[in-house]
Amino acid sequence: MTEQNSMSKRQTWLILLVIGIIFTFVALINQRTGRSSSPKPEEQERVFPTMSTIAQVKFYGTAEQVENAANITQDVFEMVEKTCNIFDPESELAKLNQNAFGTPVKCSPLLWEVLLKAREGYQISEGLFDPSILPLMKAWGFNREREQLPSPEELQSALAISGLDKVIFDDDAQTVRFTVDGVALDLGGVAKGYAVDMAAENVRKTGITTGTINLGGNIYCFPQPPTGREFYTVSIRNPLDKNRTCGVVRITDKSLATSGNYERYVTFNGKNYTHIVNPKNGMPVEDMLSVTVYTTLAVDADWLSTAVFIGGVELAKRLQQELPDVQFLIMYRDNTTPRGFKIIKLGDAWSSINPSGK
Repeated sequence: MTEQNSMSKRQTWLILLVIGIIFTFVALINQRTGRSSSPKPEEQERVFPTMSTIAQVKFYGTAEQVENAANITQDVFEMVEKTCNIFDPESELAKLNQNAFGTPVKCSPLLWEVLLKAREGYQISEGLFDPSILPLMKAWGFNREREQLPSPEELQSALAISGLDKVIFDDDAQTVRFTVDGVALDLGGVAKGYAVDMAAENVRKTGITTGTINLGGNIYCFPQPPTGREFYTVSIRNPLDKNRTCGVVRITDKSLATSGNYERYVTFNGKNYTHIVNPKNGMPVEDMLSVTVYTTLAVDADWLSTAVFIGGVELAKRLQQELPDVQFLIMYRDNTTPRGFKIIKLGDAWSSINPSGK
């Protein structure tokens, strides 16, 4: 019996050894051919119109995860648009603009959060980012066509009903009240960034760690790049030639946003006027071409790009000292250079950016 037991044990070990060799051999074959025991992640890209722009999302994961992530993102964008769309008279923001003079209006949690980010931007930028400039936007015809420049009287009238100092926030009751008749809010400078952050937060809960969300240039890149890559890359457009770039930014788990004078403008007497208006004097900004912001939250990148487009390099330097996580790429018109513009880099994210581009 002892000899039989001994032989049985030797046979068992021999079988286990053979199985181990087979598994090792298969693993080596898979490694050499690039195959693994886990399935290759699915990739889904979806492009759709929303919030007066185009959204482009790409996710990696299981088929169920990527489909769910794309649906979540689209649902979030639709929800933010329905809340903050000033062109829809049934939106919550439009109704607030109609009813808040003299009477506090209760805000939904979503609208309240967006309003608080707008107020924060106003305070930090010392009023250069101002969500209450809708009267000025209307005076310039950015929201409706007009055939001639606004008169000085029109601009003064619009300035008189602009300024977030004319808006009373009740933080306990979460209400908003306007102290001057005609005040109106436009959250276009924060709502897209907020929507990107909200979508990213909800997508991460599904287990997705790889992908990108791009809402009209408000971009968030997830923490894990696609297989075989160390980071994501985002091209920076040449502000004077839409067919050229000035280089790329390497990015993971960060956000980018750009404010530029080449997408939205009005033209009077052959001259283009950018849609970004200085709330201090009511005039569209001149000579600034684009400002790109690199930071953690998309909502911060959104309003910061607008504020620095107005406030320029000095504001960017101050903000970078106060907000160490933020980096700025500023391009402004300079006809003394062969390419017609100069670049200011604040931060090390822009190492590959140069006017020559490609």
